[in-house]
Amino acid sequence: MNSNLSAILSRLIKASDDSRLILFVGAGVSQNSGFPSWSRLVEKMAEAQNIQTDKDFTNDELLKIPEMMFQKNPTKYFDIIRKIMQKQHSGNVLDDMIVRLNPDHIITTNYDTLLEKSALNSKIFKYVTIFDDSSLLLRGNSGSHFILKMHGDITQENLEKTIVLKESDYLNYDHSHILISTFIKTLLATHIFLFVGYSMSDNNLRLIINWINYLKKQLTYNNSKNNIPNNVLLYSSSENHTYSYTQLQNYYKSSNIDLIDLDTLPNEIMRYDNEDRLTNKTAKADYAILNAIAHWYPYFNNNYLEILDQLPYTSFEDLRPVITHDIELLPNGKLEDAYLSYYGSTVIMSKNSFKRIKAIQDNDKRSTPLINSILIKSSITDLIAVSPSSPKTYSTTILKEQSDKVFLLMKSNQYYSLFRKASSKPINSSIKSRFQHAYISYLFFPKESIAMLSKISINGEKNYLYSLIKKLDLAFTDTNNNSIGIINKIFNEQTPLQQLQSHTLKKIFLGGTESFSVNNLSLQKLVNEQNKIYSSNFFSAPLVDPLSGRKKKYGKLAEIQFFAYDMYNYIHKNYLFIDIFCVSWNNIFSAYCNMIITTYTRSQNKLDPNVDAQRDYPLNTIDVDIIVKFTSTSSLQEQLEKQSIHDLIYNNEKEFCQNFVNLCGSYIKIDQELHLLGRKGIHPARYKFEKWVENYLLLIRHSKLSPSNLTQCLKAAFSLIEHVRVDLVILEKIAKIIVDYSFKMRNHPTTNLEVFLIRYLSNSTNFNKLNTPLESLSALHFWVEKVLSCNKIDKQQIRRNILSNPQPDYVIFFISSFKEEEIPRKIANKVIDHCLNQYPQLPIQLFENGYLLHSRGYYFHHLIKQVNNHRIPKNHIVIGGIENQL
Repeated sequence: MNSNLSAILSRLIKASDDSRLILFVGAGVSQNSGFPSWSRLVEKMAEAQNIQTDKDFTNDELLKIPEMMFQKNPTKYFDIIRKIMQKQHSGNVLDDMIVRLNPDHIITTNYDTLLEKSALNSKIFKYVTIFDDSSLLLRGNSGSHFILKMHGDITQENLEKTIVLKESDYLNYDHSHILISTFIKTLLATHIFLFVGYSMSDNNLRLIINWINYLKKQLTYNNSKNNIPNNVLLYSSSENHTYSYTQLQNYYKSSNIDLIDLDTLPNEIMRYDNEDRLTNKTAKADYAILNAIAHWYPYFNNNYLEILDQLPYTSFEDLRPVITHDIELLPNGKLEDAYLSYYGSTVIMSKNSFKRIKAIQDNDKRSTPLINSILIKSSITDLIAVSPSSPKTYSTTILKEQSDKVFLLMKSNQYYSLFRKASSKPINSSIKSRFQHAYISYLFFPKESIAMLSKISINGEKNYLYSLIKKLDLAFTDTNNNSIGIINKIFNEQTPLQQLQSHTLKKIFLGGTESFSVNNLSLQKLVNEQNKIYSSNFFSAPLVDPLSGRKKKYGKLAEIQFFAYDMYNYIHKNYLFIDIFCVSWNNIFSAYCNMIITTYTRSQNKLDPNVDAQRDYPLNTIDVDIIVKFTSTSSLQEQLEKQSIHDLIYNNEKEFCQNFVNLCGSYIKIDQELHLLGRKGIHPARYKFEKWVENYLLLIRHSKLSPSNLTQCLKAAFSLIEHVRVDLVILEKIAKIIVDYSFKMRNHPTTNLEVFLIRYLSNSTNFNKLNTPLESLSALHFWVEKVLSCNKIDKQQIRRNILSNPQPDYVIFFISSFKEEEIPRKIANKVIDHCLNQYPQLPIQLFENGYLLHSRGYYFHHLIKQVNNHRIPKNHIVIGGIENQL
């Protein structure tokens, strides 16, 4: 490729990166869909006037023939335009490619709506159509990117007022289209125009050249040092037989227009013409140029890698464009080579993609450390290259750097240590250090943290992603405005290159589960397939990846695991002030949690001998942290209780329990210093700690823990409720753990944990805390009788507690302590009264076990009295009532 062409392409690529590229689209583009050229439209008007058309029209004739037609018969003039231009034609791939390039604006002299139809599929910019000054006034504020139709729109009812074709339309254009012409002139001063579909003799091109020369004169008059950007015209030298290339180049250069000859493009550009639906030679060359610009910028711009490498953590998904762009254009390359599949921390890719990474590492000294650094900071541990046609595979293992101390403290719930760090000054003044300090301070000192973040000075060009995260964090924590609306605006104002670099960020802040896909499957479909695998009569789903042959041990779990871990690491390591109430990613983590729990489904299913599927996925520390901190309590509880499951297991049970102990200990110490539930109101951190403790207790209740580890967890929970005024739901969840354990051990020998629990509950204060309206402990008297029979607990002290303060539920719970000694009648009657209000059938169970026998008469006397008070009158129907409970 010659240096001149390379320089022009580099400028176009840079303009595209910076959202300063304007596509100026002529009739040559729409001709690929069957629309006529300008001269063909004029020819029809010439025929209607019996003007000879056996030669090419001059530029003067192209303007005067329509003018004469209009002067002679205005109605017929517009009828011809409607008849020719309102025919229905399907779109073409050149229009699609123009939109795919995501120019800041698209300006066209075409009347048709092909560009608008292509723009409906734009994933980055939403274009607003402008066709005259009034539409610019009405629609100008409804978007940031326009399809500006200089010559009008054939679909408008009043097209007579908007269509530009005849001589007077051109002569009066600056007066009849004051706003549009002013807007385009402004763009000419700041943007680069790429002209596509124009001939060198086109009057529209002449108009633009006049405007450029006008702007240059204005700058000269004002002694300005600013220059008009050089624009680019794609032209075909075969249409010019009068001037040499040098003469043309000099002429257009004087008007700030560079030329690209479509007839002499080198093979390294023409290889981007991979579209068979275009047959016209010029159109194919146009497509190749546009496709090259669209594909080149992620790979050949080292700035892309440098920006990714700024952050402590990099998502492999953000690196993906570098690996897979134009991969299908390589020798023997195919479109499917761009496909990557994720299984946990492993990426499976085509050999061409794998070779791309190795080529960057081996051949580009500047990119090598960047690529290596990005891979090390990602959550990927293995890259595997496979080919469907060959059994041979290539792989490489990626060394991982040690996580920073803050991340480890957060993951292990050592929040008091983080609180101490937040209470001190940052270690140094680097952007990372100040971001980190603001991040860890947000939980404890939200206002101070936001002020701290606001004061961090960041060069947006040099540290773009840090600058973006700062804006997003501040928007997300702004309670006075529409946060999601502000965040949407931030992402909509990005350049195409910036949108690629922040792909994962956008997914975290705005990506809903509907648009989220894993290995070409929607999130919901993955969840449904996981449920099908573990609930059908037998495991019959294909659990072997057809591309790599890797077995999927736990159904579809590994496929979503990469994205769950990726988001988890990105949030924590890149300091996102994200919250549990952000629905978009909360649903993704909830789906991951659902798929884990599904592997514990209790059923009689038999394993298919041809499939290596396993049950009961052992949770690791990150899994637990995701479930506890990024899944709502109601969702977690529903998933754990809606289906019968086995007890959860962990790959490090001791660490799981220690992290819960750390959480409770931190909650206690932070509450003592910050008074989270004070007179001034509820501190935001309390909501977090309460939710986290709730979710941990749900997991503990449904886990298979050793007695010593369960004892450790319960001691931490008991210490928490002793020092902190926790919500009632936490007390209820602790009580449920005790209830479930009592039933589990009902027919087993008494354990030290049971003795510990009964001793703890023998303290009436402890008992009253846990005996909540949501979960009564009094029905566990059978379990207490079993534990007391081991003679390891002081029954005398329990009896003294009952006699000094006979609370009915406490009496019922410990009633077996009076097995050999009659309970006082006064206390017994008080228990009977309590039971008649709460559990009318319970005294009968106590009588059958030999308790309260001397109060039987009192019970039945008051029972009959209560039944009479609730007797159903004649001709009335009452469902329920005390008599129906017996």
